[in-house]
Formats: sequence, C-alpha cells, structure tokens
Amino acid sequence: MDSRPAISSIILLSAIMALATANYVNAQQQQQGNSTDVTEFIRSSCKVTRYPQLCVLSLYPYAGSLEPRLSDLVKAAMNVSLGSARNVSNWATALKKGKPNITEEESTALDDCIDDLEYTTEQIQQSVTEIEQLKNITFKSQITDIQTYLSAALTNEDSCLDRFANAAGYAKAYVTILVQIESQLISNALALVNALAAKGGGGTSPL
Repeated sequence: MDSRPAISSIILLSAIMALATANYVNAQQQQQGNSTDVTEFIRSSCKVTRYPQLCVLSLYPYAGSLEPRLSDLVKAAMNVSLGSARNVSNWATALKKGKPNITEEESTALDDCIDDLEYTTEQIQQSVTEIEQLKNITFKSQITDIQTYLSAALTNEDSCLDRFANAAGYAKAYVTILVQIESQLISNALALVNALAAKGGGGTSPL
C-alpha cells in the first residue's frame, strides 16, 4: 500500500498545529504587561464550543485588539472562519488547476467539492456582513440569519467530504484534513453566535 497519503496528512496536520502554537506564543508575548481579562474571557467563552482548544488557539492572536465582549469574540471567530474558508477554497482550486495525478473519482469529487467550498465562503461572508451591522433593534432577526448562514456552511463542508466517499488517494487525504478543521472553526463560531443569541434573550442588550 502506498503510504504517501498518510505521510502527507501527518505532515500537513503537524504544520497546522505548529502554526496554531506559534500564534499562541506570539499572542502571549504581545500581552505581556496587559490585562489578562481578554485572554481569560476567550478561555471561558470557548468552553461552550465543541472544539474549545482550537477555539482558544484560533482566537488568542486577536486578544490584543478585542474587548472582553461576546459580540467582539463572535466577530473574530467568524473572521477566522472566513479566512480559513477562503484559503481552503483557493487551495482546492489550485490543486485542480495543477492537473495532479489523481484518480478519476477524486477528480470528479474535487470539482464538486470546490463548488461546495465556494458556497461555504459566500455564506460565511454573509454572516460576517450581518455581524458587522448588528443592531439591538434588529438583533433577533439578524442573529437568526447568521445562524442559518453558518449552518448552511457546515452542510456544504459535509457535502464536500461526502463527495470523496468512493474515492481514495492523496487529494482525498488533504481535503479531508483541511475541510474537517474548517468545519470545526465554523462550528465554534456558530456556538459563540448561539451564546450571543442566548445573552440577548429576555430583552437584554448583548451589544
């Protein structure tokens, strides 16, 4: 059996974790002499997510520019998701254009997956636009729209992975890892949005 897909997956995952660790260390250095309120707020807020460690690692680099407000944290989480979605979509498109030596099943799956990833990017962008224009008077309807967009984005990520159900090879290995991490980032953003929605219940102002 060709071990290259497995080796490539390990290398890619290691690179992602190294980047996350570097972000963490960089954020810690930037915060020397500053209040620890924001970092503690990030830790506590990320507890509501399904992937709290990834949540903390992805948001620490923003700590220096955030206020300890859930609305600010939601904006940061959604921008992290948007940046990741764009990167994954661009990578998948570049892979296809590079005419790699992949199976016919992988090639077909990759074509369909690229469409899914483009839709994901569009839906997260719509969410970011809504959260940046969030107002107390229209809070409930806007939050509902954001939840709908992010849920649809997660569905698209699942669809992308489903495309490769009957395929095997290095393209599938790479796509699986990148899309799974992107899905986790979206899931975390959605969990924080849900927490913001709950905070805005009962007539209280979350902003």
